[in-house]
Amino acid sequence: FDALPADIDGVVSGHSGIPFARLLPPGVAKGQRLWLNAGVIGMPANDGTTRGWFTVLIPHADGNLTVSIRALHYDAGGAAEAIYARPQLVRGYADSLTSGIWPSHDVLPLQEQMMTGVELQESSLVWPPPFRKSSSEVVSAKSYRSARYPLWILSLTFASAAAIMLSVAWSQRSRGRR
Repeated sequence: FDALPADIDGVVSGHSGIPFARLLPPGVAKGQRLWLNAGVIGMPANDGTTRGWFTVLIPHADGNLTVSIRALHYDAGGAAEAIYARPQLVRGYADSLTSGIWPSHDVLPLQEQMMTGVELQESSLVWPPPFRKSSSEVVSAKSYRSARYPLWILSLTFASAAAIMLSVAWSQRSRGRR
């Protein structure tokens, strides 16, 4: 987070495999910062299950934001068969869909390599709003809708890159920057 602009309260990424949400220590004159990897819908999390992962962000009237990481059950065998039926597609990916284990561990940090096959659990955490002046301040539903959570959104897809540019532009306009 030290490399990010000071007014960024969180980082949301996706398509990077293993889902997690963490609250990090406050930045300069800020509340806790959110670091979230939302997971991947079309790839198991290297945990020995066939599930994909996604995250739901649930805003509350008091200004808190619940971050809920959820498993997605789907027909992994059918998806793998569709890949096997097309010889130009990578068989290792189909094998991963049915085994829940990635074919290439060399890209993972050692700690993640050691967690291979350990089943992940769904989880939730509550992120206090960074725009709240004190823990006792209550944000009304009307003011909450106009509140902004400044986030960096990172992903490996072109569609997400477009969303990032729109999000950054929206964030800058909402703060009066052009």
